[in-house]
Amino acid sequence: MKSVCRAGKCLRLGVKSALLLLVCAVLAAGLSACVARPLAAAPEPVKAKPDAVQHASDYQAWLQTQTPEALAAELARLDATSSARAAMEKALLLARRHAPADLAAALAQLDAVLLATMEDAPPWQPLARLLQPVWQADLQEQKRLQEQLEKQASQLRDSQRKVDQLNEKVEQLDHKLEALKSIELNLPKPAGNTPPASLPGPAAVPAPASLPAASRSPAS
Repeated sequence: MKSVCRAGKCLRLGVKSALLLLVCAVLAAGLSACVARPLAAAPEPVKAKPDAVQHASDYQAWLQTQTPEALAAELARLDATSSARAAMEKALLLARRHAPADLAAALAQLDAVLLATMEDAPPWQPLARLLQPVWQADLQEQKRLQEQLEKQASQLRDSQRKVDQLNEKVEQLDHKLEALKSIELNLPKPAGNTPPASLPGPAAVPAPASLPAASRSPAS
């Protein structure tokens, strides 16, 4: 019996030893694999996105210091550049002209930025979405004011035309009055207005001849 117990005890010890050896082998294999595996390359640093709002503010300030000739040259440069930044700068340049046609063109540039798929588009798209409703409201207001000005100009033209017509009638009346005065002055004067010629006075009646005395006294 004692020999059997010793044999079983030895068997259990052998199994435990084998399990320990197996675990150690697995750990050794894992460590060797980790050492042999090359380290992953460090990710490239993410490029900082440009501050679109700050750039737009600085660009607006720069535009205000430029002459019309310099602005025309800048617009030509932007037309020849294909990028979301150039489209945004062109939109800012056109919008500062404050004309309905230019503001509509600026809104078209914002649409181009929003629909752009270029690499530099994402930083500028939030700014485009921010400016779009503001400029659309400005464009509607400009159109309303333009229509109001055109209506007032039309009313002014109508009033001026009526004034001109009245002036023409007044001038015609003045000409008629002058013509009537001229005719009146050229009319012959009526005869009753000229003093009559001096008429001869009445003929003197001769005094009667003296009668004879007989005729003056009756016969006695």
